[in-house]
Amino acid sequence: MIIKVRKCFDTRVLRQLFFISGFLSLYNENYVKALKYFKRIRDIGDEESDKLTKMKAYEQMGLCYRNLKDYKNAIKCYKK
Repeated sequence: MIIKVRKCFDTRVLRQLFFISGFLSLYNENYVKALKYFKRIRDIGDEESDKLTKMKAYEQMGLCYRNLKDYKNAIKCYKK
């Protein structure tokens, strides 16, 4: 899906859209959906070797896991 969307959008814009969608999902307490958006952001950071993007994504993923009471995965995210 990301590949199809990237043909239309700059990755910077795509990253911002995923962050906004993730934060809105967090605000609405839809942590599973938010986690999916933040994982996409992490993947974009991996592809672009963007450490800052990956760090922000892992931080938010940790928050999602914590709210889902999956403390083991939350700690893994916070350590990355």
